Amino acid sequence: MSNTKENAYEILERVTDGFFALDVNWNFTYVNSAAARLLFRRRDNLVGKNIWSEFPEAIELAFYNHYHRAIREQKPVLFEAYFPPLNMWFEVKAYPSLNGLSVYFQDISDRKLSQTQKDEHYKSLFEQNPDAVYSFDLNGNYLSVNPVM
Repeated sequence: MSNTKENAYEILERVTDGFFALDVNWNFTYVNSAAARLLFRRRDNLVGKNIWSEFPEAIELAFYNHYHRAIREQKPVLFEAYFPPLNMWFEVKAYPSLNGLSVYFQDISDRKLSQTQKDEHYKSLFEQNPDAVYSFDLNGNYLSVNPVM
């Protein structure tokens, strides 16, 4: 392994985001330790394997469409997606090249849970308020009304 390649791998190991690289055939060529931890897999069980064979559930989810769009358009993609088998939400940044795809991702499940709790709290305050509560759009049309209204 060249010194330059070793330095690149060392840098990717220091990154706290999960990172993996895929070749043009969707095979893992590199998986950092953060990615292995987040995916509950050993990196040596992923490298050389096809992402869609290892994670077939992802084919029906946003991951598949976004990764393919990034490759097809040769433009980076940023998205959030839920992965049911791990019961986790991920924020994903994928960067295409002619050689494949580089993917950085992080677990945002706590952030999503917190936002859901805030949304449910607001909805409860809105619906359970003893006073009439409503909101309008800029044209004066009702957007929402509570049961008292």
